[in-house]
Amino acid sequence: MKLQKIDNDCADRLQQRLQDEFKAFYFYRNAADYCRTVGYSGGESYFEKESQDELEHAKGIETYLAKWNVQPTLKTIQSPEQFSGLVDIIEKAYKLEYELYL
Repeated sequence: MKLQKIDNDCADRLQQRLQDEFKAFYFYRNAADYCRTVGYSGGESYFEKESQDELEHAKGIETYLAKWNVQPTLKTIQSPEQFSGLVDIIEKAYKLEYELYL
């Protein structure tokens, strides 16, 4: 019996979305750590939840690919960004999310 797989173009697009989800996970994880370091407990809680949401999205894509007999590819993520304050985090988060729609 031949294994059923999704179309290569679809698999490639999902692999890119997987990369995007992990990039966002790292970003929000780093933002939560920054907020913890400088005492922004509300920001820490918010960005911690955001990071976990992104990780769940990544897990969903990994599971979907595996169910279609496609090995998820985990690429290297760049080092986390440096932040200069809460406004900087929010501006960078907006840019990160906006670029997903382009």
